[in-house]
Amino acid sequence: FMLPAIDNYYRDKDQVQRDEAMRSCGLVAQTIMLAAKSLGYEVAGGGSDANIFNSCGLPTAIIATGMTHVHSTEEQVSLADMNNLTALLLALAADPCSQL
Repeated sequence: FMLPAIDNYYRDKDQVQRDEAMRSCGLVAQTIMLAAKSLGYEVAGGGSDANIFNSCGLPTAIIATGMTHVHSTEEQVSLADMNNLTALLLALAADPCSQL
């Protein structure tokens, strides 16, 4: 009963499919931000393509490490930051809905 009803609701309805995809992206972005916050990270500004996507209504989160000497031949990332990022990704992979 449920699968045919769901299929009927979404089939050939581009706008409904798009809206559902946007809601799903928002939940993923929120989950990532909450998981990062639970590890002691805060949302920061900065320049990235995510700012453009967010301004167009596509919820976007960046999963990255901090860097020093950005965009130079001396650019580097600390091993501690890489370890912390790995912990965040593993936590999300293990239970992506735990932070909702």
